[in-house]
Amino acid sequence: MRKRRYFYGNTLLNDTVFEYLADPMALFKGWLLAAVLFVLYSVGTNVNPLLAGTLGTFFFLAMRG
Repeated sequence: MRKRRYFYGNTLLNDTVFEYLADPMALFKGWLLAAVLFVLYSVGTNVNPLLAGTLGTFFFLAMRG
């Protein structure tokens, strides 16, 4: 985050500086959710292939928006 804030703050477009407005807690929650879903999928592939396929389809549809 520090790197992005530096680069955004030192990048100019039409003499205007960009501003990095990301919320660190929201980023952490997103990474944590992704990690939990990955672990569920990994465990699901070993427990039940049908469960892994269902989770994989759900993840795909969730990423499409």
